Amino acid sequence: MSLQRPGLKKTLAIFLLAALALSLWQYDARQLWETQRLAGLHQLQQHAFFDYCRILDAGGAAVYRGKASDCAERLALIAERGGNKNSAEAEHLVLLLHGLGRSPALFKKMERALRTQGYQAVAMAYPSLHGDISAHANNLNALLEKLEGVERVSFVTHSLGGLVVRAALGRGEAKKAHIEVERIVMIAPPNQGSQLAQALGEWKLFGLILGPSAVAIAEGIAPALPKLTGYEIGVVAGGTGADGFNPWLSGDDDGVVTVAETKLSGMQDFLLLEATHTFLPQKSKALEASLNFLEFGRFRPEIHTDNAPIVAEEGRA
Repeated sequence: MSLQRPGLKKTLAIFLLAALALSLWQYDARQLWETQRLAGLHQLQQHAFFDYCRILDAGGAAVYRGKASDCAERLALIAERGGNKNSAEAEHLVLLLHGLGRSPALFKKMERALRTQGYQAVAMAYPSLHGDISAHANNLNALLEKLEGVERVSFVTHSLGGLVVRAALGRGEAKKAHIEVERIVMIAPPNQGSQLAQALGEWKLFGLILGPSAVAIAEGIAPALPKLTGYEIGVVAGGTGADGFNPWLSGDDDGVVTVAETKLSGMQDFLLLEATHTFLPQKSKALEASLNFLEFGRFRPEIHTDNAPIVAEEGRA
């Protein structure tokens, strides 16, 4: 993607400044934590840089803070008491992974909806602005290996989160841990790379702000990640159904990722919503579609045909 196109440099500069503002805002208590263990709906999160942990309850409030060893002991006690599992029968865990520079707060609405439907849903954290995709995948696999009392796991991801799941499951560690991965919903994933990241990657400031995972996407790692054959995958993309939100991207797009870049060979279903990249996971139709796919393996099972993707409209905010 050439940086010589009229107005493009200005657009990229604005994007980088927005990314910097978002990154600084997330640094308060959001981008420095990594979910390492679960006990029901409780999370043990490790600080990205220090031997310091915290335990969050089902509502996301910190109920304990201390060294890693102390937190592990406290989480074990919580696990013995059931960990506030959604219900005694809730053995289907849904892990929600946010995108680059975002936080679990992105998925709070979906987390609540999933729990209402009986799932044991957890919006997990990972320091997306630190470490590369491989490191995030290692952590996810370690988390899966430590799960107890869970028979099935599904995923709902946004943007970078989809690539992390592809990298993690592609290694086969979940199967070795006897974890049955049922279904995966990817919302706005850059499965085929990103024109925007490629253009931004020409600026050194890009890597300094958005970190190694963003640099890897700019360098083209996404298409080389495992395709996850044998898994049921549904992809939700944002766009307008025409020229897209970003005039500097080729084809329909959500402002950040093109519709074509979201697609993955072997996916079971595809849904295009009229929405922008950042807010797509919070749209009511994305939530409804995700619930449908986790339950039925289709975004709209009652009207789905295999001849064309479903296109649904929703506000652009």
